[in-house]
Amino acid sequence: MFLDTPELYVNQVQVDNNLDYHYENTYFSVVNETNYFKDLGEGLFLSEKVFKPILRCHPFIIVSRPYSLVKLRELGYKTFSPYIDESYDNEQDDYKRLLMIVEEVKRLSNIDSNQLSEFLTGLKEMVEHNYNLLISKDNTNRNEFITRLGINDVRL
Repeated sequence: MFLDTPELYVNQVQVDNNLDYHYENTYFSVVNETNYFKDLGEGLFLSEKVFKPILRCHPFIIVSRPYSLVKLRELGYKTFSPYIDESYDNEQDDYKRLLMIVEEVKRLSNIDSNQLSEFLTGLKEMVEHNYNLLISKDNTNRNEFITRLGINDVRL
């Protein structure tokens, strides 16, 4: 199942409005970043993949190298603890980190309606902060920036 495109060899920076239903019918995203395994090199790489849910005001779990969430916080973004257990981000062992991510996805997938309401309410300020920070990174008018990305205003 492809949520963005089957053309995985093409960098998909543009945001596709035809995929809005994925964000509208879910309450968190799992972002598979470009780099995961430490054996394949050093460093962190935050691609367009992580900024797409930020533009959609959507909380996320990032499947990436350790300390990716730390880097996002250094850039001024808010991450989603205590609503999402982010301890996986500190795990050095790639396989343990992936298991921790799977367990958190399972937990979040099984929350009841009261927990979901608390989850969405608690995260509202965080996702709005992230959206506004990302939009403020551009010096042009906000709506012009959104138009250039090929999406409509997606604020909550």
